[in-house]
Amino acid sequence: METDVVSSPTPEELLPGGIERRWKIADVMHYLGFGYTKTWRLIHEYELPCYQIGGDGTSPLRFDPDEVRAWAEQYKKVLKPRSSIN
Repeated sequence: METDVVSSPTPEELLPGGIERRWKIADVMHYLGFGYTKTWRLIHEYELPCYQIGGDGTSPLRFDPDEVRAWAEQYKKVLKPRSSIN
């Protein structure tokens, strides 16, 4: 699994003080190499850490990049991204 695709944030991705911005689901999909459905399955079945902005149940999810990286390292034996499937 290639998890270094998004490992170094660009200056535009940093908030004031050098803090990395929260990822959207598209960022997580890109980092893990999975599509939308598989990423949602990982959130629900493997407890991929995320946060909901707002409280109405329809608000967007955000992801802490460091938490996603740590989670991916923990589950790397379970994960099989598109790029590794023959």
